[in-house]
Order: sequence, then C-alpha cells, then structure tokens
Amino acid sequence: LKLCYNMTMNDGKNLHDGHRARLIERFNKNPDGFQDHELLELLLFNFVPRKNTNDIAHRLLRTFGSIGKILSASVEELCSVNGVGEKVATGLILSGQILKRVSKEKPIDKSEKLSFGAIRDELIEFFRDSYKETVVILLLDKNNVTLSRLTYNSNSITKSFVDIPEFANALAITRPTYVILAHNHPSGVVVPSRQDDVATIKIAEICAIHGVVLNDHIIVAGNNAYSYRTDGRLEHLTKTYNHEKFFKNIEEKEIL
Repeated sequence: LKLCYNMTMNDGKNLHDGHRARLIERFNKNPDGFQDHELLELLLFNFVPRKNTNDIAHRLLRTFGSIGKILSASVEELCSVNGVGEKVATGLILSGQILKRVSKEKPIDKSEKLSFGAIRDELIEFFRDSYKETVVILLLDKNNVTLSRLTYNSNSITKSFVDIPEFANALAITRPTYVILAHNHPSGVVVPSRQDDVATIKIAEICAIHGVVLNDHIIVAGNNAYSYRTDGRLEHLTKTYNHEKFFKNIEEKEIL
C-alpha cells in the first residue's frame, strides 16, 4: 500500500509539473492569447507550489469579478476564498501594488523628438531634489527619439555606479543609435572629475562595441550643467582612448 501511495503522489506531482511547464511555454510564445483565468492561474504558480491553481483562479474570478478587483482586495477578503491563504493573499496584493505603481509612471513619449537645446533644462529639473549622486542614461534612435531610460541611484553623495551588464544588455535589446550619459554633482561643483572622465571612456567604449555612439555626457550641479560634447572633452577622450589603448590602460593602470 505504501508503494502504491508513493507512486500516486509522484504521478500527481509530475502531472502538475507538466501542466505548469506547458502553460509557461504557451505564455512565452503568445502572452496576449491568454484568458483572464489563465493569467491568474499562471500568477498563482509563484505562491502556490505543487497544487492545481486553475480551480483557485476560477473561484477568485467568480468571487471578485475581475483581475483588477482581485488585485485590489484586502487580505481578509482574499482569504475568504477557498484555497487562498495568507501567503497567496499577500502575493496577490503585492502584484496589485506593483501594477498600481507602474500605472503612475510617466510613459516615454516615443513620438517626441529629443531637443538637445531643451535637455539641459530637463536634466536640471530632474536632478533638482536629488541629494545623492544619480546616473541617467538615455537610449535614442537615429532621430534622437528616446527609446529607453536607465536610472542608477547611489547611497553616496560623491560616487555613483552603472550596472555594466545591465547597460550592455539594454543596448543589445533596444539597439539605439545614440546614448546620452548624465549625472549630478550634489556638491554644487559642475567641473568634471577624473572619475567622470573614466566613466565617460568606459561608457563610450561599451557603446562602440555595440555600434552605438555616446552623444554626450552631461553633468548637472544646481542650476548649472556641463556638456562633454560642447566643451570638446568627449571628442578628446574618445580619440585618446581607442579600443587598444582603453584595454591596455585597464590592464596596466587599472583605470577602471
């Protein structure tokens, strides 16, 4: 009897695993083709291990009427549904909060061409209330339309870091023509430092490897802004540190 019981349990486990794998594969191929109960069933995979979430998804939809109402319900309301415990309720509420935050984000207007004359004022306003050093990277198409925006915050008032693998991945996925690098100096001094030059070289070389042009590096301090491109500093650095010299400096001087 014990042997038969174990076989039944394993068969049930394999059945659920197989169904989950097939559903995930379907979703990856055609996420827009999923019905509401299937989306909810898939979401519940994250909070309900080794159990059939299809029935729970249907009960939730019958109780609340829509995914939106499910994700905005309280813990008590969600837990009143058979099969929903505190862990599942917390996961659903968390998903609702993330959705709410995303809906409040200002979307990038891809129809609006970036004006390089206006970007100075835009960046000054962006950094106005930032008391920690922050980096912003704009990825632009050939018409200077913003495709994506990367932001990196630091816990330091004097140093910020860019996630290089993430940046390289964004270049590979977005395939921009130009990149604009910008960061602030909370100290109020707009003059670029040696570390700023090093960062410029590093980003320029990563862009070059991906066939992208670093259009500018802009530093903002209060109501002032410094442009590497306008000052000629960008051209000087990119000419001085070509690929060969760049990697040689990394090895010999550990410039980065």
